[in-house]
Amino acid sequence: MARIHVSGWGGVVRCIGLASSLAAGIAWADLGGRLPLALVWLWAACSLATGVGLARAWVRAPVRRSILESRAAGHGHGDRGRPAGGRTLRFASFVLSCGLAFAAGFDGLRAPLEAARRDARRVSLQRSVPVRVVDARVAERRTGVWGDEVRLIDVRAADAAGAVPSRLALRWGRSAATARAGDAVRARCCTPFSRAEDLLQPGARVRLGLRIAPLRGARNPGSADRARAEARRGFAGRARLVKPDWVVGLEPEAGASMLVRLADATRSGGATTRSRLATPLAGTGAGEGLVRALALGDRSGLDRETRDAFRALGLSHLLAVSGLHVGFVAGLAAGLWLRVAGLRGRAGRHAPITPFAGALCFACMTAALYAWLTGAAVAVLRASMLFGLFALGRLGLRVVAPGAALACVGLVILVVDPASLFDVGAQLSFAACAALVVAGVWRPAEGPEPQSAVVRLGKQASPLWDTVREMLRASLAVSLGLAPLLAFSGLALVPSSPLLNVLAIPFTGLVVLPASLLAIPLASVSSGPLLAIVLWPAELLQTAAISVAGSIPAYANSALLTPGIVTVLAAVGLLALRLGAWRVAALFWLLIAVSGSVPGRSGAFDPSSPAVVFFDVGQGDAALVRGHSAALVIDTGPGPADGGGGMGLVRALQTSGLRRVDALAVTHGDLDHRGGARRVLESFPVGELWLPGQSRDDPSLQALEARARRLAVPTRWLVADASTRLLGDLAVSVLWPTRLTPGRSRNESSLVLRVGVGGSDFLFMADVGHEVEQALLAGGTDLTADVLKLAHHGSRRSTSEGFLRAVSPGIGVVSAPCEASRGLPSRIVLERLGKVGVRIGWTGRDGAVRIATDSSLGLQMTSWGERRDCRLGSESPRRIVQGDRPAPAPASGGQGRSERP
Repeated sequence: MARIHVSGWGGVVRCIGLASSLAAGIAWADLGGRLPLALVWLWAACSLATGVGLARAWVRAPVRRSILESRAAGHGHGDRGRPAGGRTLRFASFVLSCGLAFAAGFDGLRAPLEAARRDARRVSLQRSVPVRVVDARVAERRTGVWGDEVRLIDVRAADAAGAVPSRLALRWGRSAATARAGDAVRARCCTPFSRAEDLLQPGARVRLGLRIAPLRGARNPGSADRARAEARRGFAGRARLVKPDWVVGLEPEAGASMLVRLADATRSGGATTRSRLATPLAGTGAGEGLVRALALGDRSGLDRETRDAFRALGLSHLLAVSGLHVGFVAGLAAGLWLRVAGLRGRAGRHAPITPFAGALCFACMTAALYAWLTGAAVAVLRASMLFGLFALGRLGLRVVAPGAALACVGLVILVVDPASLFDVGAQLSFAACAALVVAGVWRPAEGPEPQSAVVRLGKQASPLWDTVREMLRASLAVSLGLAPLLAFSGLALVPSSPLLNVLAIPFTGLVVLPASLLAIPLASVSSGPLLAIVLWPAELLQTAAISVAGSIPAYANSALLTPGIVTVLAAVGLLALRLGAWRVAALFWLLIAVSGSVPGRSGAFDPSSPAVVFFDVGQGDAALVRGHSAALVIDTGPGPADGGGGMGLVRALQTSGLRRVDALAVTHGDLDHRGGARRVLESFPVGELWLPGQSRDDPSLQALEARARRLAVPTRWLVADASTRLLGDLAVSVLWPTRLTPGRSRNESSLVLRVGVGGSDFLFMADVGHEVEQALLAGGTDLTADVLKLAHHGSRRSTSEGFLRAVSPGIGVVSAPCEASRGLPSRIVLERLGKVGVRIGWTGRDGAVRIATDSSLGLQMTSWGERRDCRLGSESPRRIVQGDRPAPAPASGGQGRSERP
């Protein structure tokens, strides 16, 4: 029985046009545009033309039937009987449909943006009420390296203290000790570690005690606008639990619609099932974390070493459930059905499709179940819908064009969730499939994922080399298709990833994934040798990845290209693949991956003159001192306990044009200063690592030294001396710690540095307190500086009046968040600076602060972004600091405002 091709170029163009119009409407709403009047008139004209055309077609229907009857009798004369204006009618209908899609996309994103604006006004009213009691519904819960994040919707006040935001992003972090204790409790008695962990499950209605604040992100060159990203989903406020046990479960709302109840039950059921299935796996073996990631979509059990290894090899996508995993699960389900049914022997390429209806239906149901169990991310939904669409086509003996199918699925996802247009994961998912279409790898008769080439391993008609070559083409196509997005986002491009994926994808999909799915039910009934055997493939993959990543010499991309050039090179590579020149495509990929690219976020500080940039890293420190011929990075901001922070800092450094770090100084071992040090070491060629000389016994700094040794970066443990270190055109003096002051705390043993750049001196005080300040004053140390980086984020236990007089700075910089949740910066310190006329740069208020040194113009301070209204108690710091006058017009290059002392 022949199959019918129903999607020609016309169908592809129509589907892509509708999806593009919907995306354009969403993008226009995000830019703050209004519905264009000209577009409204165009829709009206197309509607009129469509109506007239439909009326004429209705009137001429009897004539058309007679023409068709004559054609059937053999008396037709080509297309002379086709009604005139048919093409015009179709074109008018297409334009009308595109206009309606544009309007739908515009309205789909405009609604959550308006809701976020309303909530932002409500958030601003919460400052007078420190604690709110609210009722809410849990929409989503995610576990990450920083802790758990919960999305609360339908939030209503339960304390009669005024309106609250209707949506809140709730996050609570867990220390390493707490996390280990929680894992131990769950392993022993299967009970949650806290009431919040138990009750805050998707679909649940709860009452909570919260502290509400504006939802704001860091503002640095190259950083994404987190506040805007959250506003696209209707969120403008964030919250913290007063205590982990300030949560009470509520009964389902009586007036809720059946659809809402069904959605809540679906989300709650998925979360509960994942938790119950993951519990028996606790402590079962080395591959436990990877099994949970592949089978349940739970990556919380993956350690830092495993994540780093997969990322270094370009295999991170294997750890996150995506369309690749859904395709393998569906294919395995279909193969199992055929094996059980005994139809595999009679299944030929040109055999009737009808006998496979059961296998296709079973595969679709299995894919849907797997998507529900793993949380149904955008990539999973995309793959599930594509598989279902192609299954319907096979059942109907029809072949759907891949481009049209991908556009239709994208259309559905954007209608349901317009904000997914800006989600990097969704962009990568669709870009991978689009690359397969453009390169000619994904053909109408095959599946939408690279595993369509993997299944040929079982076919005798296809030689092994042909199969490997097809898999390599698919891997190259995906790598080239994702290169522009990865470059724009500042993510790593691994030269060997296409080849490694050819080896890892079949083993993961055909061995590790089935074994992981089998281990889930087996762990509930057995924990003996049989379970160990089933877990062994995951352990083997994990061990192999760590071993191979450890044997490959570490290197940093040169960042020679821009995202635009990467896009052109990737397009040429995809064209070469389509023409069959896969070797040429491989050369283009190697050129892109080896050269590297700077992130694509617009704008950067002017790098023409020597300057110091204090980055906005929240409750932490990170600064770049840059001269004409050298660059020094002092501290790297906060991060999780496993050292996985620093991604935003690295993007900011790359966007600033930094290619090499001559020295990386970590002032002490606190996480808010060393959280991104490992990532900086791995992302740039680093000349030296500087650590405080009186903290050699600090385990965290010892681990950092070991990592630097593996990367062939020499480590220097510094103590104060009378000499000045010359780092290119930078003059660095170590003022603290001294050789005679051992046994102090981390903060009191911090590195204190004075750096001369461009004729000006900058004093970096790390986290030392009054005691160290007094010791420096008593020792007669020259402390004068033009710019003072306030100690300990502006703590009242630092920056004493005597010390401030000795330094006599013109500018003071405080690195602290806008909301002083921990009392930092201190009102007392800010008032003290204001009394002596010191101008203040505050990273939480101003974004990243850049102070340029110019021999003719003196010190110039500019900041990244608009000034926020930050308050300490009931007063605004801008009222406290007397010398902090209003800023002039924005500087060129989008740098925000500038002021000159």
